[in-house]
Amino acid sequence: MRGVFGIGVPTVLGLSLAAVFAGSRSVYAIGQWIAGCSQKTLRVFGARIDAGTGRYVGPDEKTVRGLRARLDGDALDAAMGRWLQRRVLAAARAKARTGVRLPARGRKALRRAKAGQRLRRASTRGRHRPRLPQVAVDGKTSRGARTAERSAPHLLAALSCTGVVLAQCQIACKSNEIGAFLGLLTPLDLAGHVVTADAMQTQRKNARWLREEKHAHFIFPVLDNQPTLFDRLDALDWANVPITAWSTDDDRGRHELRTIQVLPAPADCESTTPSISPPRCGTTPARTAGSSNS
Repeated sequence: MRGVFGIGVPTVLGLSLAAVFAGSRSVYAIGQWIAGCSQKTLRVFGARIDAGTGRYVGPDEKTVRGLRARLDGDALDAAMGRWLQRRVLAAARAKARTGVRLPARGRKALRRAKAGQRLRRASTRGRHRPRLPQVAVDGKTSRGARTAERSAPHLLAALSCTGVVLAQCQIACKSNEIGAFLGLLTPLDLAGHVVTADAMQTQRKNARWLREEKHAHFIFPVLDNQPTLFDRLDALDWANVPITAWSTDDDRGRHELRTIQVLPAPADCESTTPSISPPRCGTTPARTAGSSNS
C-alpha cells in the first residue's frame, strides 16, 4: 500500500510505532530514531531500496508528519486493540497448555536442576478448567497533560489481566464514564470474557448489553448508586455463608482484608437487574452483582 510520498503506509506506521515504543515523544524524535535504524531493521519493516546506493532508506520526518496528519487516530487505536486482544488470548491459551512443573525427585532430577536444565512438565490438559479471560474497565486522568487553557484529559480504558490496554477513549469535558462504556467495548470480541468495572458502571443497560449483545460475563460492585439492589443483597444471610477466598493488602498505612462469599441472588433481584440470570452475588467486602453460566 503506497500513499504517503510513495512510501508504504505500513512501513511508515510500523517504524513510527517502534520509535514510540523506544521512547520517542515527538515527530522530530521519531524521525531521528528512524534515521538511526540499521539496515536490518529497515529491511524487516519493508523500507524501500535506494536505486543509487542499493541501501534501505527509511521515511524522513516530513513523511512521518504527513502520515500523522492523514491518519484516523480512533481507527488506529481500535485496530491496535483488536490485534493486542488476539495476542493476549493466544498467550493465555499457550500458558494453559504448558502444564505444571514436576517436583525434583532423585539424583538425576537434582543434577538437571543444578545444571539449569528445564524439568519435564506434566500436561494438565483435561485436568482443570482454564480460567476465563478477563477485561477490566477503569478511568484515569492523564498525568502531566494539563495546560493553562484546558484540564488534563480523562481516559476510559479496557485492560487485560496482564495490564495490556485493549481499547481507550477520551471522556468529554461535560460527560462521565457511564456514557462511554458501551462505545469503548463495542469493537472488542468479549464472548466468554469476564468484564469488571467500578460501581459507576453498575447499570442495567450495561449488564443487559454485555449478556445479550456481547455474550460476556460481568462482575459489578453494588454501592449506594443502586440503593434498592444494595438493600436486597445486604439483607441476605451473609453470616452463615462460608468464605471461598480472601486476600490482604498493606498499602499507604492501611491493612485491608478482602473476602469473597458467593450466594445465589434472590428471585426478586431479577426485576432490578434482569441480566444476572443464572444469578450470583458476592461480597468483597462491598456487595457484588455478577453473571454466570455455571
